[in-house]
Amino acid sequence: MATFKYFRITNVYDSYWKQFYNRNLGLENKSFAEQTKIVYADFFSQADSYGYYLSKIGYECKEIIANIIPIQKAWAREKTLEWFEDGFDRYMALEIAKEYEPEVVFLNDYGRFDNYFVRELRLQCKELRLVLSWCGTIIRDTDIIKLAECDMVLTSCISLQNDFIAKGIRTELLRHAFDPRILDSIGRNHEKKYPYSFLGGISLIKGAHNNRLEYLTRMSECLDIAVFSGGKPEKLPKIMIKQLLFNTSEILKKAGFKDQSISRIPYVGRSLSYGKSPWNSYKSLAKIKFYEACYGLELYLKLGESELSFNIHGDAIGDYSGNIRMFEATGMGACLITDWKKDLGDLFDLENEVVSYKSMDECIDKVQWLLKNPSKLQEISLAGQKRVLKDHSYENRVCELDYLINKYIKEIG
Repeated sequence: MATFKYFRITNVYDSYWKQFYNRNLGLENKSFAEQTKIVYADFFSQADSYGYYLSKIGYECKEIIANIIPIQKAWAREKTLEWFEDGFDRYMALEIAKEYEPEVVFLNDYGRFDNYFVRELRLQCKELRLVLSWCGTIIRDTDIIKLAECDMVLTSCISLQNDFIAKGIRTELLRHAFDPRILDSIGRNHEKKYPYSFLGGISLIKGAHNNRLEYLTRMSECLDIAVFSGGKPEKLPKIMIKQLLFNTSEILKKAGFKDQSISRIPYVGRSLSYGKSPWNSYKSLAKIKFYEACYGLELYLKLGESELSFNIHGDAIGDYSGNIRMFEATGMGACLITDWKKDLGDLFDLENEVVSYKSMDECIDKVQWLLKNPSKLQEISLAGQKRVLKDHSYENRVCELDYLINKYIKEIG
């Protein structure tokens, strides 16, 4: 198959890059290229994995992180330009694209790099043949237009793929993966400091992680689970204000007001996004043993130090699997216990490479049994890691991506 000149534009969590730069003082004084290389070497999320492995099969690749302010400022310094706050990420990405002249562009934040950005990209990059965008969450109807200029959307979950196609979006499945370079960076064999852990977000927005919160709360009452997350309880005065707004919206609903009308009321409208009573959520969160959220190599290290790693998908994900945690945990040699999904058996040999559950009680029972049977736990851990390195590495995924790129370029002509 043909290979192409590939350019990927991504954004990362603000909480991640600010933590990373605080721990790497002086990094902001380095060059644009040096900062980019050092951040990618921390392997946050997908890092530069697609570009790295595509280059192994003949692609010419360039990847940038657009929203890290010190990286923006370094680029501006090198170009003798004045940095500005509003929209510099888009400006910088477009200027680099114009200079690079890619044939394939892969966007990793459709909110920032939307239909207007893609339209301008096509005008400025004369060699551009294909624009891909990544989306790993439910798309609101109001956001569909943001993907209108893309040739193809990639997602990691069949449920999301089906939903996007039903909304008229050309979508292909490209699952998450594990990058073996992480093991080269921090090693394979780590002292097991955490019998049972969870690493990930806890969002209280409706349709996000309310099931996750229920599981973590219940498990915290009967198991020693270490939760590395930014979802700690907010300060009590803020909770009380949120509860007041929530109560007000509930009263208005009972009085016959529609959500659309309530959403227009300042402050009160925000409470429509709450998954449940803020006070109840606060009481649940208070029962959990929280550790500081960790990202990148620190996250992988914590997984490597865990005997068992808990996973549960978001509330809106449906009947199919799709999150990255499945591959992060197994790749680092932790025994993964995850919620059962229709396609989970296509990815792993259930109960031999990963452990699945269909209810909270089943999950707790299996965790307790595995912790009492360390030889079986280790056997599953090793088998899961072996499967990931064989079938779910980025080396595998770029072959799938290469196939899709060639397929769509051929169709478009």
